[in-house]
Amino acid sequence: MPANMMDVILRFNTQTVGRDRLFRFLQYGSRLVWWLLEKYSHDKDKVSKLKNLEYSLSTARKLFHLGRSLDSIYGALNTINLPDLTLRLTLTLSRINMALYLLADNMLWIGRVGLAKINKAKWSEISYKLW
Repeated sequence: MPANMMDVILRFNTQTVGRDRLFRFLQYGSRLVWWLLEKYSHDKDKVSKLKNLEYSLSTARKLFHLGRSLDSIYGALNTINLPDLTLRLTLTLSRINMALYLLADNMLWIGRVGLAKINKAKWSEISYKLW
């Protein structure tokens, strides 16, 4: 992949951070509201709608993360030549770990939306270990 194409991908991914934060806020907010409604109101229709909203927001956030594993690999390539051994090891390994975590998360998303049949339990376990 040409360097200028990688720069375009990296620039796009850095602009998605704000969108991810907004979606995370809405996702967790809807989760809190449906939990409160379920506990105190017992309005099953509203709880069901909020659960569906939370699920959709979660799925959208996972979709936004599809290109982030490339960012992590590219970042690891940039840190592999650092002169300080401690920094080189910790930064490179942490970015490789993040890339693997995001890959597992992407596999879960692919299974969630039905693009492919995956072993969800296996990929969830891998994702949790890498997190």
